[in-house]
Amino acid sequence: MSANYYIYYKVPADTRLVKSAVDELQRSLRAKTGVAGRLMCKHDEPRTWMEVYENIPDQDEFHSVLTGELERLRFDELLGRGSSRQTEVFRTL
Repeated sequence: MSANYYIYYKVPADTRLVKSAVDELQRSLRAKTGVAGRLMCKHDEPRTWMEVYENIPDQDEFHSVLTGELERLRFDELLGRGSSRQTEVFRTL
């Protein structure tokens, strides 16, 4: 059964480093897992971003690769104080 990941977080006012890291993260995830991601921002809060990864066939593999890439990129440090990635995983009924 495939899974869908919805990951949201607040970004600092200067978004350049975070955007660059997300671009690299999504390129790497696609190369290593075949899953293409999308990046969005909240309509009325442009500093709230969401990464979307859909139709993930192997959730364990995806999660492992995602975790490793986030560590490699030191992603949490880019978000700054008081912000962290919130992950929700959904599946089709």
